[in-house]
Amino acid sequence: MALSDAQKLKVRELVTFNSGFVGYPRWCFDGRHFLFTMDREGKGNTHIFCADIKAGGTIDLTPSIASGAELLSLSPDVPNEALITVYDKNLNCPDVYRLNLGKGKFAIDTKNDGKVTSWIADNRLRVRGAIKSSKNGGFSLEIRDNPASSWHQVMKWAKPVPAENSAAFSRDGKKLFIVGQGSKGSDCLLRLDCATHEKTELYDGKGDIINGFTLTSDGMSLEAVSLLKRARTVWNAVDSSMAPRYEMLRKLYRADTFSIQSRSRDNAKWIVKYMHEDGPYRIYLYNFKSGKSTVLADSEAGQ
Repeated sequence: MALSDAQKLKVRELVTFNSGFVGYPRWCFDGRHFLFTMDREGKGNTHIFCADIKAGGTIDLTPSIASGAELLSLSPDVPNEALITVYDKNLNCPDVYRLNLGKGKFAIDTKNDGKVTSWIADNRLRVRGAIKSSKNGGFSLEIRDNPASSWHQVMKWAKPVPAENSAAFSRDGKKLFIVGQGSKGSDCLLRLDCATHEKTELYDGKGDIINGFTLTSDGMSLEAVSLLKRARTVWNAVDSSMAPRYEMLRKLYRADTFSIQSRSRDNAKWIVKYMHEDGPYRIYLYNFKSGKSTVLADSEAGQ
């Protein structure tokens, strides 16, 4: 993708890569740090790197004991920190570490008991949900009120939930939205009351795989659900007022799947990643106020 002269004036080199696969770039909410993952050898040993936009320089924030690490959560409520999951040498049973972005230091936050396959953090960056595997091949959900509380099993499944975008706490932390199995046996988007453990079925996939969802900008209600139909992603807006936006994004670029990477606090600017089944991708910044889109990354640019 060629840059205009105006765009070139705003671009400066942040970090140079000699080799390896780089993915999942995320701006931190402190406005200063930029996180990304990199697998230097292509063997699945992904590390977390942090670039300091103001001072310059990039450091590997992955604990030395780890064979791999992934970003778990960022939050505007805790802008100077991040949670990452750190894997052992077999890439199993990840522990959760808390990063201090300003100091470039990390510390263990939540230890795995050997059964947790994925963790769920709330908007205050507190680990309050855990999906565990059982001996019979099933999966269960455990939640807690806060890091000092006991865990309580609240749900069970016969099959795993999607690895990404499958669970999120409401902004106030009182509800948990999660992809699970509905009363009819199909994928269902459920809302769990964390105090009473009461479950409400919000969206039935009706045989289709639910591979993600988004919450409304206030973080309190279900906005849209992503369905996988014949290897293609279809977004259904539960909030009808948002349907035009998802339709606009569908038309923006033709690809097999697209996912919402992040949104500005005023909900005007969205970063959207489009993926083709055979690998190529493109990332857009779309401004709904101006109706303009900007290509941020194109895996086939210059080829």
